[in-house]
Amino acid sequence: MKLKVFVVFIFTAFLCFAQDNTTLNNIREKYNSISAFSANFTQKAKSLFNGKTFNVEGTIVYKKGNKFKLVFGNNEIISDGNTIWNYDSRRNRVVINTLDEQNSVFTLDYFLYGMADKSEIFVSKDKSSLIMVPDNDGYFSKLEFYFDKEWLITKIILTDLSEINYNINLNNVKILDDVDDSKFVYVNKDGVEVVDFR
Repeated sequence: MKLKVFVVFIFTAFLCFAQDNTTLNNIREKYNSISAFSANFTQKAKSLFNGKTFNVEGTIVYKKGNKFKLVFGNNEIISDGNTIWNYDSRRNRVVINTLDEQNSVFTLDYFLYGMADKSEIFVSKDKSSLIMVPDNDGYFSKLEFYFDKEWLITKIILTDLSEINYNINLNNVKILDDVDDSKFVYVNKDGVEVVDFR
């Protein structure tokens, strides 16, 4: 099963009230002040169609420009903002693609700007989350950000067009002064099969 890393759920009107851009601007301002961060994450995905679930735990390092490195189980997913490498140590294979920011869960730059600019924006009734309902996104029908008192994102819930919910919790978030860009480029290992779809 191809793992989608990142995530939005079906709109329930009773959770939301008026359109709100102030919360979005506060979250954007926080992320504009950050160069990079690291965190532990847990992801739970559940199909609304058949009820099946799967769980993933790992670590992430994220840098502006949609640069990230995810490590979980036997996998590493690395992006330099243009190319994405999916390395599976169990299969001894790396699959290379051009980054499709709309179809990747950890493309925060796209979610906070590209998607937000073409979405209806709401705040949950208890003001603990920001909800985006995109207009013809092509991948997701809804995205919800939970945040702390300092406007750091602590949880993301995505629902894709197949009605699969992705619930991602970020724990032990650490702001990093800077991370060298070389961390976001996959270096192939001897004997690893390369499948390049670029």
